[in-house]
Amino acid sequence: MGQKTRSLKDKIVTANLLFFSLVLTILFVLFYSWWFSSEKKNAAADLETIALTKADQIHSVLWNMDRTALQLANDPYFSSELFAALSQTHDQVNIFSKDRVLNSTVIEKLTPFVLNRNVVSRICLFNAYNDFISVGQSLEFRKTVNYYKSPLVSDVRDRFAQGEYRVMVPPRDDPFYYESRMTKQSRIISVFREIIDISNSAFQSAGYVEVQQETAFFESMFADLEGSIYYSVMNDSGQIHLGNFDENSGVLSPRAVVSRVPIPEFGLVLELRSSNDYLTRMSSILAIVLFLTLLLMVFGILSTENFVVRRLTTPLDELQQMVDNINVHSLDFNFKTDSEYDQVQHLNLAFTEMLGNLRQSVDELVEARTDELRSHLFALQAQINPHFIHNTMAVISSIADEHDVHEIEEICTKLSSMIRYSSQYNNTGTALTNELDHGRNYLELMGIRYQDRMSFTINGYEGSDEIQVPKFVLQPLIENCFSHGLKQVQPPWFIGISVDVSDFKWSVSIQDNGAGFNDAILLDVQELWNSISLNQTQDLLKSLEIGGMGLKNVFARLFLMYREKMIFNLENRDGGARITIGGIR
Repeated sequence: MGQKTRSLKDKIVTANLLFFSLVLTILFVLFYSWWFSSEKKNAAADLETIALTKADQIHSVLWNMDRTALQLANDPYFSSELFAALSQTHDQVNIFSKDRVLNSTVIEKLTPFVLNRNVVSRICLFNAYNDFISVGQSLEFRKTVNYYKSPLVSDVRDRFAQGEYRVMVPPRDDPFYYESRMTKQSRIISVFREIIDISNSAFQSAGYVEVQQETAFFESMFADLEGSIYYSVMNDSGQIHLGNFDENSGVLSPRAVVSRVPIPEFGLVLELRSSNDYLTRMSSILAIVLFLTLLLMVFGILSTENFVVRRLTTPLDELQQMVDNINVHSLDFNFKTDSEYDQVQHLNLAFTEMLGNLRQSVDELVEARTDELRSHLFALQAQINPHFIHNTMAVISSIADEHDVHEIEEICTKLSSMIRYSSQYNNTGTALTNELDHGRNYLELMGIRYQDRMSFTINGYEGSDEIQVPKFVLQPLIENCFSHGLKQVQPPWFIGISVDVSDFKWSVSIQDNGAGFNDAILLDVQELWNSISLNQTQDLLKSLEIGGMGLKNVFARLFLMYREKMIFNLENRDGGARITIGGIR
């Protein structure tokens, strides 16, 4: 059993349902993508604003720490007096522990710098001889012994020796941490500056200033961030110094928003990552809403379309049953026209008209086939009759030659050439050279007839053998000179033919010294130019007005070959008429 054919209604409903479902899905996906992209851009912009603010705060604290260290390192008291004097004693005993007056003086100078704990938490001054003093956050003094010889300070000293003007040490455990029940281990960030002895020309290192700040202070800057935002402060190589970054927090997902702000002065980069939980939740809700809306709209479209299509296709189903009953032997068609849809009535009328056109087309086809056979018959006849005439002309030419009547022989030879040319059947046209030879034979015969009363010239044969034209386009135009122009004036008569062939176009001009064209002919040809079409040329070929096989006939056949590229112009010029035909190559 063959597969059941689906009805037109099912095909329309299915096709439209698929189309609208696809369109709606694409629109919803585009809307969802646009919304998500917009929200993510907004979130990224907000996160960048926060990152810029926090980076500016970090830079401000580090800058103040560095400015404090620089100010102390350049203070003349420390650079030229205190540490210059201390460098003269090498007993490896902390002088600030022995000299209480000196200790109080230095602390008095350093204390104003640590009053604002938002700038620094501790300031340390030390040199290579175990001289050490600090103010600010309390420390365990025994841990300051040999601080200069620690690996950290040795690295700082080497970096200054290599030409660095400032050394920042990333977060580390506080080396001077004072253990007690009231305090817990803290971490600090340090900025070092070298104190140069300017009391002599050697400008040797006299000691170091270390400005410290607790990492807890930096961490407090991020306390106001939302729980979904994670931060990290890292160096240029990506080593994290500060942060609460958590790989399990979702900040590595494609939905996460990331903002990076460099702090180039201190070789740091602040990175904020937001897991974008709000955007994730909202996108999920929006996706569900869009999906439910899509289902609802598809259901509504399906219901509405099913109702409308059923109303539309019911009359068409009835029409189909009627059409199925029509066959070749019975073209009767009777369809109810009481349908509420005008389209069905129009379909009925169109189908009836189609049947009438079908009958007419069959009749026209039969008539066309008959005309085609008749044309072939006429072509054969046209070849047989001129062949007989040509043989007769050959006999006359032989008799004239025997009786030494050369004029008759010449007439017979030219007339025989013209008949032979006329009898050659060719649907594709001929070379312009053949047309010019045929026209020359005609003019020479007319010259024999009119003797000294008529003369002619033909100029410009070059390149004419490459131009294809319809047969018999020149002779009718030459005949027109005799029949409409020259017969109205007294001899002598003159006909000049000039040929112009170039790479772009060709033209043939025929000019006489007759009476010229009257206004009616010029107007008639101009109107023909304005309204010519392919269908009209077929009607023109049936009309031989303006000289029988004349101007309109040549116009129509030339148009069939060259269409809009045809050249056809009539004008009165220099006391006569001039006809120019041609075509654009």
